[in-house]
Amino acid sequence: VSVPITESRWEKSIQKFEAADAENPPAEGSIVFVGSSSIVMWDTDAAFPGYGVINRGFGGSQTSDSLEFSDRIILKYKPRLVVIYAGDNDIAKGKSVETVVEDTQELFDVIHEDRRKTKIIYVAIKPSIARWNLVDTMREANVEIAAIAKKDRRITFLDIDTPSLGADGKPRKEL
Repeated sequence: VSVPITESRWEKSIQKFEAADAENPPAEGSIVFVGSSSIVMWDTDAAFPGYGVINRGFGGSQTSDSLEFSDRIILKYKPRLVVIYAGDNDIAKGKSVETVVEDTQELFDVIHEDRRKTKIIYVAIKPSIARWNLVDTMREANVEIAAIAKKDRRITFLDIDTPSLGADGKPRKEL
């Protein structure tokens, strides 16, 4: 019995990146931003002018999606730095902390197997008003991912939880 191969729901997004690369090839050694809508909506060119950034975020994606397409959205650029924001959608879709941490570690490993010296900045899973009911799970994942980063000088864990909160301890509405 043959099972039909189904195309990933992200294939068209990845192909758009590849078409953009064919039109205007990015320089090797750039900074690659990857992850979900928080990366997509970040105007990385304006925020980091002159740094050679490549935004390869695709909204709604999970850590496992960045891992699946790592060769096409990260590794091919031979980046000097990779900035990752992921985990938010994973937890919202019911993935366990353990799965999120394992997928994140695997993504770190894939990047470092290809480019041993590449630095990684992992942007903490952010607290949000819409997903406030999941904040404890997200923070648990952040603690474990921060522990991974602490053991590897090539990985920086960027805590955005604390600065995202107002005096009431809840996410700041303006953010």
